[in-house]
Amino acid sequence: MSVTSAYVVKNAHKPMHPLLIPTSDSSYLPQTKYDPFEDRSEVPRISVFPNEEVISLLPPIETIQLNDVAIVDAAPSKKRKMSCNTQMYGMPIIKRKQRSGPSCNYCRVKKTRCDAAVTVLYQDKSVTRSLNDMLFHILSKNEKEETIKMITKEVGISADVLTTIEDSTSCIVKQIDKIILLEPCSCCCKIRNRVETDVTAEFTGDCTFSNGMTRKDITTFTNIFQACPEKKNIMKLTIFDYEKAGYII
Repeated sequence: MSVTSAYVVKNAHKPMHPLLIPTSDSSYLPQTKYDPFEDRSEVPRISVFPNEEVISLLPPIETIQLNDVAIVDAAPSKKRKMSCNTQMYGMPIIKRKQRSGPSCNYCRVKKTRCDAAVTVLYQDKSVTRSLNDMLFHILSKNEKEETIKMITKEVGISADVLTTIEDSTSCIVKQIDKIILLEPCSCCCKIRNRVETDVTAEFTGDCTFSNGMTRKDITTFTNIFQACPEKKNIMKLTIFDYEKAGYII
């Protein structure tokens, strides 16, 4: 029995790829040295040489010695220098918006900083029908005194707020269901001092909020204006317009 007859391969169900099936050629046997220049077959072949012999046939690969690698790693790398001031990144970010509420008419038109203070002294549904039928009303001196007594009795008012109320520049406003203490911004206070000499001034120095002094009330006034297109000013809105817009008193 010849050496080549010992390699019998059956691939009846074709579980192996044709390239993985060894042939009976004697050139594939371990004891036979394969010469690639004498190979005339067109079918690619798989070598059955041991790993040592295959490695010995491969050309040498140029490798870098460990010392060379250490020299490459130790070489100084060029770093880009940034020409920016590092102190700027350590400075705190200054928020441009000075408060959560809206700005007055003058500051919004002039795009200046508005430091007006809006304090809700009292809020209740009963405020809507109090004093008069208007949704926006600036309290008179007598109305202010009566309202302060009522708020002091119901919820109380701190001494600091009472001091602010006594200030001549502040005013108390009824706005829908709220009693609000308004402290005018510094810009409007400066204008108020110049009104006496300049009667043709565009602004009279009154710190006004044509859309409302709180964001919630601004939304409410917007809905009322949509329901009552003939009304253009919040000082002209009444409780009947409030009900017409779908609000319940």
